[in-house]
Amino acid sequence: MDISEIEVGTMYKCDYDDAQYFGRAKEIKDGKVSVVLGDKINENGDRGDPIDRRGNTPVWLKPESIHPMAREL
Repeated sequence: MDISEIEVGTMYKCDYDDAQYFGRAKEIKDGKVSVVLGDKINENGDRGDPIDRRGNTPVWLKPESIHPMAREL
């Protein structure tokens, strides 16, 4: 995703450690995005097992690791 399209406070799908998580953008700085990752996304695109949930510690991701959430029609 282009960094200019990422909005602080918005929820995204984020690639992290060979998995995908739901995450909320907290800050944009030096070409990276600080994201608080939540639930891991399972193979159906839903929230996975709560044991795989990330904590509240933000991680810095490259913009190409961040994807928009699918919009319901």
